Amino acid sequence: MCMENNAHSHSNNCCKQKTSYCGHGCCNHEQLPNLSEYEKELLRLAAKEKLLPVGRFLLKSSRSSHLEAVAYSPVYITDKLDDMSTVHTNARFLNRLQEHGLVTLNYDEPLESYDYEFFYESSAYEYFTETVREGKQNQGFIFDTAIFELGHIALTGSGQDLATSL
Repeated sequence: MCMENNAHSHSNNCCKQKTSYCGHGCCNHEQLPNLSEYEKELLRLAAKEKLLPVGRFLLKSSRSSHLEAVAYSPVYITDKLDDMSTVHTNARFLNRLQEHGLVTLNYDEPLESYDYEFFYESSAYEYFTETVREGKQNQGFIFDTAIFELGHIALTGSGQDLATSL
């Protein structure tokens, strides 16, 4: 039970374990920064859906299978009209949630049951592929292949605890 607020108890004993966020603001845990409404909504959505789609833009070379670079990550798209400005905003929020140990971003396992088609139809992907096409016009341009690597977002235990308390 929290010493500062006797009105609630912790079913998972987070005060004793100090391993998760209880959401009551009473524990001696590492304090979570103020979350934006969008970050809170992402946590709620991830809790509801269990996994969310994410990707990253990769650059590869057709000349060498060993040459690969991450052009932009993470790429979270919710609408075909999402442009790079939206992708930058979403990435900032996702990176912040990841830095605080609330989500993980996995690019090794795309969601099997998710249709990523509109990711490929998005304004952001169109911009990315057009930029690579333009780069191919330059002599000596090494990264001539645009790849959209697909993956997923998952809540950590702390993220799940916090999402439940929101």
